[in-house]
Amino acid sequence: MEIIFFIFLLLLSFLGIIFFIIKKIPDLSKLVIIEEDIKKEKNNKKFLKNPFIGFKSHQKKIQFEKILQKILLKAKIRLLKIENKIGDWINYLKNRSASKKDFSENYWQKIQKSIKKKK
Repeated sequence: MEIIFFIFLLLLSFLGIIFFIIKKIPDLSKLVIIEEDIKKEKNNKKFLKNPFIGFKSHQKKIQFEKILQKILLKAKIRLLKIENKIGDWINYLKNRSASKKDFSENYWQKIQKSIKKKK
């Protein structure tokens, strides 16, 4: 039974790898074209002026950084709101506990009277 499970797991993993390879073939073919463009541009002096010719991933990196910055900023804002809310709850509990008096001056006398009544 275990052998069948491991064979099934191996087969499923192999199919997953094949799926990703087939899915990435168009992207890999674009990389070859970009590398050929870079080789052509190296011959020209324009490449020395702009070293990022042919690198489309640089633009994607900038977009990713902007998105990441926005996400982190929103997370920071939410955490600050949560921190403020927790601070309000702590102040409320402090005020509530300060307003309550657990022991009155005649607390022990009340207990003694209640015990005497029960006897």
